[in-house]
Amino acid sequence: MFGPFENISVVTTSQKDQLLGLAFPIVSSTGGYFSNSEGFNTIVAGIKQLILTRKGERVMLPEFGTNLRAFVFSQDTPALRKRIKDEIAQAIFVYEPRVTIKTLEVYVNESQGRNTIMVALQLSLANDFLQERILEIIV
Repeated sequence: MFGPFENISVVTTSQKDQLLGLAFPIVSSTGGYFSNSEGFNTIVAGIKQLILTRKGERVMLPEFGTNLRAFVFSQDTPALRKRIKDEIAQAIFVYEPRVTIKTLEVYVNESQGRNTIMVALQLSLANDFLQERILEIIV
C-alpha cells in the first residue's frame, strides 16, 4: 500500500534520453495536422515557438516568448540589434536549457523588406556539442 510518505523509486530500462514532440509549424500532412518530431528537431521546433510567441500570449506562462514583433518597425541601429539578441538569449536561457547558443546574428535583409528582422542561431545540445543546428527565423 502506498501512503503519502512512501518512498517510491522509479526504474527505467532506457539507456538514452529520447526527445519527442510535435513538429512546428502545424500543417496538414498525411497523418493529419499533428506530426511528430524526434531528437534535435523537437528542440528546434520548441525554439521557433519560443521566439515567435509574444510575451503574455501563452496562458499561465505570461513571460514565455519574446517581444520581437515590437521591434519590427523600429529604426535599425546597433543598440536595437543588441536588444533583440538579449531578448532571444534570455528566453532560450530560461525556457530551453537543453541548448547552448554558439552564435546569434540579427540583421535586416534588404531583399526581404526593410521591416523584416532576420535571426540566425547556431545551436548545439548542452550535453552533446557534436550535434549542431543552424536556425534562421524571419520576424
